[in-house]
Amino acid sequence: MENNRLINCTDIHQGHPQKEIRDFLSMQLVLLFETECKNKKLFISTNDFPNSFEWAKADAREQIKYFERYIENLNSRQAINQLITNNNWNEYDVSDYVYNNTGYKLGMNFIGTLEEYEVLYKNLS
Repeated sequence: MENNRLINCTDIHQGHPQKEIRDFLSMQLVLLFETECKNKKLFISTNDFPNSFEWAKADAREQIKYFERYIENLNSRQAINQLITNNNWNEYDVSDYVYNNTGYKLGMNFIGTLEEYEVLYKNLS
């Protein structure tokens, strides 16, 4: 596919104060999305256990592992969102206007104020 977008998503914070922090937060959201997508509960087959009680306990242990990872992901997302909020920023999806050059499914979103986003949007569209 041809890259006909104006800029790469890794360049969206160029020229803004605290560029490195914005890039870091935006990339952490990308990585967190990948981690969340990979968090799956392992299927426990009933054939591997002598009775349904042993299977149910093994299945419950696997569910606990899944939910521990789920809680860890929620804690990470909450921390990232709190850092964004503490800087009076928001997260803005610019995926329709920039090229995703992260190597991940999700590209980086713009982290900043509404006014900064509006200027960026105007320059991108």
